[in-house]
Amino acid sequence: MTEEQQKKIKNRLMLLTVGIIFLLAVLLIVLVAMKKMNTIWFPVGVGVLLGLYWIVADVLPVIWLRQFADKTEAQKRSYCVYALIDAVGLGGLLYFIMSMTSITGALVYVASMFLKKRFHDEFLGVSEEETEEVSDEEGVQPGEPEEKQLEEPKDGQPDEE
Repeated sequence: MTEEQQKKIKNRLMLLTVGIIFLLAVLLIVLVAMKKMNTIWFPVGVGVLLGLYWIVADVLPVIWLRQFADKTEAQKRSYCVYALIDAVGLGGLLYFIMSMTSITGALVYVASMFLKKRFHDEFLGVSEEETEEVSDEEGVQPGEPEEKQLEEPKDGQPDEE
């Protein structure tokens, strides 16, 4: 698959994602305007749209971009765990939206955001050592600001411009 084809697919996925978020906003506005927030349409509509979001964000990219083609079994398994954690996080978000009295769902969503990063990095084949090596090669130690530090010349005299 060429870079241009991948770019077109990624653009389509982005448009689908934005469309789903737009539909979610429209649904909420319409239900509030019609004063139907306490009907079955609210949880069903939000749940269906969050499910579609999960499919567009986690399932379709792997299928359309053929991301499993050159991956090992461990990387494939890591992506499946990543997608499952993302689904659980979106379920927590749905629970938070439905209850509005408990922050448990929001905590589940936030925890899933941190947990799924590790599995996504494993899927991509990125490890912590590689990210540290990249920062070492650039001359920036982990924890240091990335701004270029001013260095004094070795003879102790300031540079004259």
